[in-house]
Amino acid sequence: MRVWQDVVQAVADEAGAAGWLLATLVEDEAGVVRFHEVGQGGTVTLVEVARKAYDDPAPPVVFDWHGYWAPDVPRSAPNTVLTLAEIDARCDPAVGGSSQMRSVYDRAGIVDQLRVLLFDEPNGVFLGWLGFLPEPGVTFDEASRGVVQRQVMDLIAATRAAVASFEGRVTTRLTTSQRPPPPTHRVKVMARGEGRVALVTLPGLPQLPSSMDTIVDGVATKILRVHPPGYEGGPTPQLPYDWDVVAAGIERALWEAHDGPVALVGVSGGAYRALQLAVRGRLDVVGLFLLGPVDGLATDAEREGFRQFADVARSHVPVGELFLSRVVTAATAAAHPEIAGVVQAWFDAVPSDILASELETFADRPLLRDQVGVLSVPTVLRVGSEDVAAPPAYARALHDAMPHADLQIVPGVGHGLMWEDLEGTRAALGAWWREVAG
Repeated sequence: MRVWQDVVQAVADEAGAAGWLLATLVEDEAGVVRFHEVGQGGTVTLVEVARKAYDDPAPPVVFDWHGYWAPDVPRSAPNTVLTLAEIDARCDPAVGGSSQMRSVYDRAGIVDQLRVLLFDEPNGVFLGWLGFLPEPGVTFDEASRGVVQRQVMDLIAATRAAVASFEGRVTTRLTTSQRPPPPTHRVKVMARGEGRVALVTLPGLPQLPSSMDTIVDGVATKILRVHPPGYEGGPTPQLPYDWDVVAAGIERALWEAHDGPVALVGVSGGAYRALQLAVRGRLDVVGLFLLGPVDGLATDAEREGFRQFADVARSHVPVGELFLSRVVTAATAAAHPEIAGVVQAWFDAVPSDILASELETFADRPLLRDQVGVLSVPTVLRVGSEDVAAPPAYARALHDAMPHADLQIVPGVGHGLMWEDLEGTRAALGAWWREVAG
């Protein structure tokens, strides 16, 4: 039994419960937010509750509990225990709420419940629902309820850990943002393989998404190329650029393109995006292959450099030659000056206002190295020893936080591994993929 189940079961035992249920509210494809079971334990099952509630001995019983978190109601503080009355006050009566659920519980006569707001983000909430089932014909007394209330912080910690480690698939698409919903992001299916794991490519900033194809060429699986906002046909975002809103849009696009686990391949800023998606926990990420990885900017000087980078992007000044030395070594730049034109094409392909805002807001993004320790999936951190755009120190810091990861420092090359180390990178990706795909 997993850790979060152990904690919930221990509380259920102390409270005298015959069973328990952990669930979330999940937005379906039609935009309706519905009750969704993610795990249960004990001796009383949800189906037994349903049978008793509906006096229907024949399974299966289909529940249509759609509690809706009204977007016009201010959000509660993080880690807040909400009463039924508070939940009802936040439910939209047009589609039903916890009072509708409560009527089912009352008819069953055996269910008590507690709800916990696990965390609150700028663009949404995760609402965990903990239902405890006493023996048939028995109701919880105040002492039993007190046990649950006293241990609610342990329950919060356990279920949050479940979210972080994907245990029980405890995920939700429920959003309460006051902003408009994220635009539909473009995900292009580049290949259709037989495997259950899809390979997702995330370009750097800036980088043409199509240029990622050469890195994953030859991998026999479903390949999903992500086009972030403004990139090669990607949607136009609201500005200032919001990395969390963009992440939510990418998640939604990937859900629509693939129903199953994903492995993420990211370059530079795309590596940051891959780490961000992994630690958010909405996707079932089973592997990370990161080239020239960064997990944010570590110093004030680097952050200021990115703001200046944004000013250059906004100025429409040709930058291919300027940034050539940050992309490849001097020897490669001299031997292949045409790479400057490719870099310039990447800049030209993204609207300057979008790129500038993306760079400016990236300067203020938090470092992720303190969050990635929860990730235990097969991970490769590959970087050139002469990389000045994403120095090896970043890959080493990530490796310190993820000691299981494979740190690969390629001697004598810079940031542009796709030019200076393409065959070696393909070989490394192939070995990683065999581990991920089994």
